[in-house]
Amino acid sequence: MAGFQVHAVTALAISASVASYATAWHHFPLTWGLSLGFLGLVGGLLPDIDSGEARISRYSALIFGAVSSLFVYLFYQNIWAALLLFVPFAKGIHYALTTWTTHRGVFHSVPMCVLLSIGAYYGADLLRFPHFYALYCAAFLGGGYLVHLVLDEIWSLRKGISKHCSFGTALQFFRRSFWPSFLATYALLAVVVYYTPFLRAWVEQTIRGIY
Repeated sequence: MAGFQVHAVTALAISASVASYATAWHHFPLTWGLSLGFLGLVGGLLPDIDSGEARISRYSALIFGAVSSLFVYLFYQNIWAALLLFVPFAKGIHYALTTWTTHRGVFHSVPMCVLLSIGAYYGADLLRFPHFYALYCAAFLGGGYLVHLVLDEIWSLRKGISKHCSFGTALQFFRRSFWPSFLATYALLAVVVYYTPFLRAWVEQTIRGIY
């Protein structure tokens, strides 16, 4: 698979370029454009949170811990509670990532990419950003995530399928050996889509178009 630096540099380069264009086209504030670029970078690193590598797991735990504390502040309007809970959140998430996840499992999959992208949309929505900007947030996180998966597949091909059996385990929709995780991911994704009006409408329209 591609290394940490390859994923980080590629995701940052692509997301920064597209964010610059989107900022100029829509006249976004500079902070909005920088946030989109950062989301693309985060998305480009997220699939490896199950790798067991100390640096990636630590960074991921810090990011998710900060996001969790931010939501505590938004819901309870208590900055001290949010600050006090940051360390327990980060420690708990780090423990979960290093104990309960397996590399090239469900985090290296398209359904997880979609699920986390919707999570980015809801995060921006909770922060009271406009609907179209929340969609941009979802697109940048998901785009960075897909860049990571594609890079892993390219690196697998470079090393040769016969010698590197990880080909096909990054850009995947299902894997029999991890079926409980995939089943849970698809179930959660179905619930989230059902309770997201514009996504449910799109799915219903697509189904009607097919049948």
